[in-house]
Amino acid sequence: MILGIDTATRTCSLGLFEGSTGIIGEISLKMDRGHGRFMNQVLQDLMNMVNRNPEDIKGVAVGLGPGSYTGTRVGIAAARALTLALEIPAWGVSTLEALARGLPRSDMPILTALDARRQRVYWGLYRNKGDSTEKLIAAGLNGIEEVVKEILKAYPQVILLGELPASYVQIFENLLGEKLEVGPEPFHQVRGAIVACMGWHAHKTSPGGDNITRLVPTYLGKPANLG
Repeated sequence: MILGIDTATRTCSLGLFEGSTGIIGEISLKMDRGHGRFMNQVLQDLMNMVNRNPEDIKGVAVGLGPGSYTGTRVGIAAARALTLALEIPAWGVSTLEALARGLPRSDMPILTALDARRQRVYWGLYRNKGDSTEKLIAAGLNGIEEVVKEILKAYPQVILLGELPASYVQIFENLLGEKLEVGPEPFHQVRGAIVACMGWHAHKTSPGGDNITRLVPTYLGKPANLG
């Protein structure tokens, strides 16, 4: 059973995934701040809900952002603590890729974006293919107009997902018109269960996990180490 954690955005989400069962359980809370105050309680509530013990967790997958400085660090700190306490592996995943992975299969490219302020976004372009997500354009930090120009070089239509101000979505709509489809509302928040699923697939190719002490988060506003 893999635990997924993502606290990089305003959504604090924990989920459990098991290969033979699929998604076992998930708790997601929308909050502007205070992820750390609730982390232990949310994890305890989740384990109680599914009648499992922490010792049943065989690995942890954690979202590395991009996200807020404090929020992203909360998730990584929790993953490190569990890794050390339970002696289990951990894997770092891109929050942008996790957003794309949560959308049901679509032939259209998926543009995931998060607010980096001043009409800039952290973004990446993905396509879901079976049990994997293909990265079409590597994640970057750009102004919205730059993002649109980059996308239109190769892709005639995209689906937009992400926690964005309504004004940003409107700019995308104005620039792309019918070439843009805004994804359904429930899919704009990252899900801990999807992060856990990504961890389960990572376990198959890298059972030992990543070096938890070297996982590098990406903070909103700093154009480095994107996933």
